[in-house]
Amino acid sequence: MSLQADAASWIRLIIDEDVDGSDEEEFQLALKSGQVLCKLLNTLYPGTVANIRKQNMPFMQMENISSYIDGCRSVGVPEPELFMTADLFEGKAIDSVAKNILALKRTSQSASKAPVKAKFTPASPGAKTICRACGKQVYQTELIRALNADWHKICLRCDACQKTLTAGSFVDHDGKPFCKNCYDKHHRPKGYHGGNVSDSFHEAISPSSGDSPATSANFNQASVVRNVSDSFPETKPSTASDTSAPVPWRQTTPKPVEKASPAPAAPSGEMISSTADKCLPYEELMNDLSLQVLTADEAIAKWKSLDIDPSCREKYLADWEFERIFGMTKAAFEKQGNWKKVQARKDKHLF
Repeated sequence: MSLQADAASWIRLIIDEDVDGSDEEEFQLALKSGQVLCKLLNTLYPGTVANIRKQNMPFMQMENISSYIDGCRSVGVPEPELFMTADLFEGKAIDSVAKNILALKRTSQSASKAPVKAKFTPASPGAKTICRACGKQVYQTELIRALNADWHKICLRCDACQKTLTAGSFVDHDGKPFCKNCYDKHHRPKGYHGGNVSDSFHEAISPSSGDSPATSANFNQASVVRNVSDSFPETKPSTASDTSAPVPWRQTTPKPVEKASPAPAAPSGEMISSTADKCLPYEELMNDLSLQVLTADEAIAKWKSLDIDPSCREKYLADWEFERIFGMTKAAFEKQGNWKKVQARKDKHLF
């Protein structure tokens, strides 16, 4: 039985939804809206997805898929077993979706088989349920179970911001509960299965705001030279007549910066200073395989090896090249709606 057929069979067993696993395209269409997956997760772990969007607009469907992925993470599905929104919505990696569903099956079955700590009953006089946080006795009316321990409802709090949590609203990290925002900020892997590179990462490697423009420019230029020269070996460009061999990754060496210039006029494809610690030319970030050296899978593996998030490659463009391609600044781009940003990335072969 194929992965899709196995996953579809389990979905039908749990929520009685007509999901066809015999054909990859039918399997993708049945799950594309994200509603079936959210319903499946809420059946196994009630209340995990608070809002399932019923509209058939693309960005609403992508929000459902994203909510499902976050929910899987919160209930303990391992990070390598998750998938990216585009894997399902655009049908890029349906096998990854099927593997995730089967991983959710294993996670739910493991949770149901886990030994449950005995509660206080009249048959066991003197037994007490102790709160993991405060060390005091917990009575049944105020008891909540989480992380294989007992808590007062008011004692289950985010380890970072101290926000009060509920049983299905936190993420486990090293045995400590975190709200989703704090987990994303402090512990979520950078550039893996989607998501944005943490702002604190950029703050840690960038010059302070009090530095002069020349200092900032020289720092960023040096970062570009160091990161790119370490990552891209010299290769010979393939000839136009050779269509069988993929075009190799090209190394582009920036010109030395004598002094900062407010509006650099660099030729297309050349890297200059940027707010990011890495800066790559548009041609090496796009998905157009006629210009790309590697296959799509090899390119994604290369980006990840450089700690570059494949889902937001436009952030690694130099500021001047970003404005040339998108017709706006990075700040203006971030203010756009999610569906507008996704469409813009598609138009520029960066999605």
